[in-house]
Amino acid sequence: MVAVVAIALAAIVAVVALGSDDAPAPIATDEIVQAIEALEALVADERAADEAEGNSLSAGLETCPLGDLDDVWNFASDDLEIAGSGSRPVAQALRFLDDEDEPTSFQCFGGGDEQSARIAGVLVGRASDGSHRRYLRRTLSFADVEFGEEFDHRGGTVLPYCVDGGDSGAFSFCAADWVTDDVQFGVFVSVGENDLGLVEDLLVASLDHLAEQLLANAGEVELLDE
Repeated sequence: MVAVVAIALAAIVAVVALGSDDAPAPIATDEIVQAIEALEALVADERAADEAEGNSLSAGLETCPLGDLDDVWNFASDDLEIAGSGSRPVAQALRFLDDEDEPTSFQCFGGGDEQSARIAGVLVGRASDGSHRRYLRRTLSFADVEFGEEFDHRGGTVLPYCVDGGDSGAFSFCAADWVTDDVQFGVFVSVGENDLGLVEDLLVASLDHLAEQLLANAGEVELLDE
């Protein structure tokens, strides 16, 4: 009887071990935080000047710290149809609110032109203190925000949501953010809520790539010479 129990326990341990091997490992964020700090240092003077004038930060970047957008779109489902949305890419640093403790968001997006009417982009930055939902509601206070079901992934939380610009003049889009206590990555595409799952899938599929590109490119980014 003891031998049977021992064999059964060994089988359970083996199954648990197999499951843990199959689960994707958490993404370490220490180097990611350092890369974001380098980007924040790059725009520090611009941010200080804008804050002195009572404005939110908006600084152009020469290149995208998250790499070539078309490489990101290669992770998308064919059903998402965002080919060409890397055309005329824009890279910028934004801080949406007047509170100096709010994080700076480094965004890159393309489309909205003759090659692709669909706008699509990516972002990275520090995580906001407190609830990410509340942060999004503050930064997107001009629009209606509807959240999907969040879930744990790779040591963080994936939060999908759709934004309806309505009469504000802002474009409507769906997005998904991966958030830890320290950092956030996100993807956004000008699609309707029926495609929210596809945007969520794009974030999950491209997350490693986005992190790798940030670490490779953050030290090479320069401010746009305007």
